[in-house]
Amino acid sequence: MRVLILSWCLTVSAYAADDVRHLGPVTGIAVTQNTVYSCSQAGVLRNDGDSTTFAQVVRPEFRVIDVVVLSDKQLAICGGRPGASGIVGIVDRESGELNTLTLSKDLVYAAAISPSKGFLAAACADGQLMLLGLPLDPSKAPVLVHKHTAAARAVAFSPDGGFLISGGLDGVLLTTPLDESGTISGETRVLQEHTAGIECLAFSPDGKQIASGARDSKVRLHSTNGR
Repeated sequence: MRVLILSWCLTVSAYAADDVRHLGPVTGIAVTQNTVYSCSQAGVLRNDGDSTTFAQVVRPEFRVIDVVVLSDKQLAICGGRPGASGIVGIVDRESGELNTLTLSKDLVYAAAISPSKGFLAAACADGQLMLLGLPLDPSKAPVLVHKHTAAARAVAFSPDGGFLISGGLDGVLLTTPLDESGTISGETRVLQEHTAGIECLAFSPDGKQIASGARDSKVRLHSTNGR
């Protein structure tokens, strides 16, 4: 039986003033115009233009693992508390106001925003790939798109939003077709060519190919038709 934990909270964090820096490994980067957002155990930091210093956007009470740009005003983040909670959140880029939703009992490793900006995908430590509507609504349960047999580590939408793909530590890519409403519109395809866990992936600009990088020290190119 699948256990799904949903909770909702609101926190506010203002920019820090001086000597702001990352703690531990930097695990996610997002770029928009001349601003770079990055995340670590210090939360989400920003660097503008030619500046050599960071400003703190938000430092929640959980570990932030990935950050993506949602809009001109918002970021999406994910992470949680190892072995305790998997969390996604939406951050106001100026005020640091944060809305969060708890999805599971372990970390959310990666997040992706659909091209329409209407959906957030979350790759979870328990192997599940979840799809949530935006704005986040705790009254609406996320959709389970597919599930790996080990942790899901990377996720991406195709440029047209017609496919959602994830890579897992089971060494496989799972790709599922979606329609414009975010509904699953076909069977999940399994792409299994790596011999170790997948850590990153990306679609080509035309959406016809997928690149994946794994712990077997290889980068592989796959077509969306399964070859």
